[in-house]
Amino acid sequence: MDISGTITALITPFRNGNVDIEGLKHNIFYQLEEGVDALLVLGSTGEMLSQNVEERETVIVSAIEEVQGRVPVLVNTGAASTSEAVLQTKRAKELGASAALISSPYYVRPTEEGLYRHFCTVADEAELPIIIYNIPKRTGVELSIEVLSDLANHPNIVGIKDSTGDLAFVSSLLFETVDKDWSVIAGDDMLILPIMALGGKGVISVAANVIPSKIRKLTTAVLDGQIAIARQLHTELMPFFKALLVEPNPIPVKSAMQLVGMASGDVRLPLMPLQVEHQDALKQALQQLVKA
Repeated sequence: MDISGTITALITPFRNGNVDIEGLKHNIFYQLEEGVDALLVLGSTGEMLSQNVEERETVIVSAIEEVQGRVPVLVNTGAASTSEAVLQTKRAKELGASAALISSPYYVRPTEEGLYRHFCTVADEAELPIIIYNIPKRTGVELSIEVLSDLANHPNIVGIKDSTGDLAFVSSLLFETVDKDWSVIAGDDMLILPIMALGGKGVISVAANVIPSKIRKLTTAVLDGQIAIARQLHTELMPFFKALLVEPNPIPVKSAMQLVGMASGDVRLPLMPLQVEHQDALKQALQQLVKA
């Protein structure tokens, strides 16, 4: 399975305390019209951990129904235990998911051997293409180049979303896995250009919830080798990328969507709405996008 280009990490819109299915479908329609390459539901941007099992399944089914096979639908099925990750990934496959995003088990802090066996077990038993989600700041666990290089040999592990923010690490990973049949994908919008210039194949993007066509232009420019154009686009988008980092994801992006009239709703506790002192910066960044 080819994982490349612009993949939007969709927010989950809420209304009156419930998942806003019509809002979700409206957001997906917009993404498809803007030409994104794939969609991810129930990631950290989609507030998966604040939803119950029934809500998660409703989100998956609704997304797949709306997409109607036009682009792949990825589902975050990571869990703290291997057995739970297998169970969730199998269920995602039954519901029609194209691939699963699997983070390192959070909180339990396994050894490197445990991490290797965790991902291999999910990939073996779930029989669904797996994308590793490397985000140590959320999981508390770092994946080594050696473990990732070994995991890249697994036929069901098709790529990695890297959110370490460490370009030296990504550069080494790309070098060590250059002959592997898998994709290295940026997990931070601010690092789309440098990671793809090093050989990464795309991004799983938060910003694309609001500006999917602009993110797609950026990824397409890099893939086509038009680095000067990509650098210009990157520069234009930097204020918005920075504004999306003023508070934990998805607080800022949901606020941005509200400002432009998209379906988002509030975040769920323990997250809180964007603080007043950060709202002006977000508004200014959005205004600059309109002018760009």
